Amino acid sequence: MDQNSIVEVIKQKFNSVGHLAHIRMLRGGYFTTELVDGGIKVDNLGNQPFLPWSVFQEAIWLIIHNGGHAERGDAMSSRLGDK
Repeated sequence: MDQNSIVEVIKQKFNSVGHLAHIRMLRGGYFTTELVDGGIKVDNLGNQPFLPWSVFQEAIWLIIHNGGHAERGDAMSSRLGDK
């Protein structure tokens, strides 16, 4: 899968469940996501709840360039793409 096709896959997933989805977190609990123009809005990022499509494209780029994987973790500990 390339960086650009991930956006279409995410949109298809949202279309199959509606524009809102609840995502389970690694350490328990859930957060709500909403498909909006230009990306996804999440309810657990405080005053910056919008994730543009470029965030997802960069994550796929990182995974591709790391041999198909990236370290799991929470966003606050910066493990996905440390630098």
